[in-house]
Amino acid sequence: MTARLCYSIASKHELDLSETRKALITFLFAKKMRGTFLVRIDDSENQDPNLHRYQGVYDDLAWLNLAADESPINPNPLYAPYLQSEKLSVYQRYLDVLEKMGVTYQKVPPRAAKTSDFDIRPAVYLRVKDAHQTSFSDLILGKIAISRLNFNDWMIVRSDGLPTFEFASMIDDHIMNISHVIRDVDQLPNMGHYLILFSYLNWPLPSFAHLPSLRRFKNSQSDGDMVFSKIATLREDGYLPEAICNYFYDLDFVEDAKLEIKLFSDLANSFDLRKIFLGKLVFDFESLRHLNALYIKELSASEFRSFITPFIKNLVNDVLGEDYLIELATLFKKQISHGREILDYCLPFIDEQPLFTPSQ
Repeated sequence: MTARLCYSIASKHELDLSETRKALITFLFAKKMRGTFLVRIDDSENQDPNLHRYQGVYDDLAWLNLAADESPINPNPLYAPYLQSEKLSVYQRYLDVLEKMGVTYQKVPPRAAKTSDFDIRPAVYLRVKDAHQTSFSDLILGKIAISRLNFNDWMIVRSDGLPTFEFASMIDDHIMNISHVIRDVDQLPNMGHYLILFSYLNWPLPSFAHLPSLRRFKNSQSDGDMVFSKIATLREDGYLPEAICNYFYDLDFVEDAKLEIKLFSDLANSFDLRKIFLGKLVFDFESLRHLNALYIKELSASEFRSFITPFIKNLVNDVLGEDYLIELATLFKKQISHGREILDYCLPFIDEQPLFTPSQ
């Protein structure tokens, strides 16, 4: 069977650091397996027919060179639609099957029961049976004891009649023929729900890989501003997509690595999920800046001009032409760690009537 891996968007408008890492690993695994990387919108709990709200995620993925083989904007007819909000009838069909099996029941959710609203509808819960197996195998963590998982009854349809994100995603993984599921390790306890639902419906399980946790910042005092957690912000500040992908790859696969440039194609060729680092992962902006600086130094003259122009364009006027400012910026090419930093170097040398030229 051809490998099919999915990166799902759930109420996100743009990528953050953790999601970028997961998208990159999912993409590289798909390419290593010569499989399909698809993007799905898991909006069962937050429905919005306006696809433009997800444009930021599409833009971030495309900028990072993680373009999807299949998505809502380039769907495979065999698996479309790629939005949960367009598949409610599909989820209802499987809900009907579970109800006929007698493994569901209705009750008012605990939080709703505490309100004074008499019109609250009951939610639908899946009755969980005892698991027959004693363990399951994870591609990263190895053998996981069933005792570590959550086997409590769980809500599959909310009181508003909409399927829960978790239930709909599991159904989608089956009907979209997902072969491998890559998730964060904090979702590991809910593997019990996955095992039970697939057991009830007699479906083969995909393979699972749970990623170790990622701490956002090494130095919270200097890098703790949460705005930096958005990939869009890194892009606007002049970080290169190749540097970001390289950094995340080294973070997960190269312990105590010497920061050096790697071709993006080499990341996929050398990718091995079994070698992922299981220690504490800390996103260190200082290391990213250093790696980004290496990539900037390697830019050709034309590439550097395209890269740096957005950061100096507001300085262009009748006296200071763009070509002059490009030449000035080029003097500091080997000193900057990101694009916006060029202003710190150039501004002290800019005057309404400059007394020098970059060639002097």
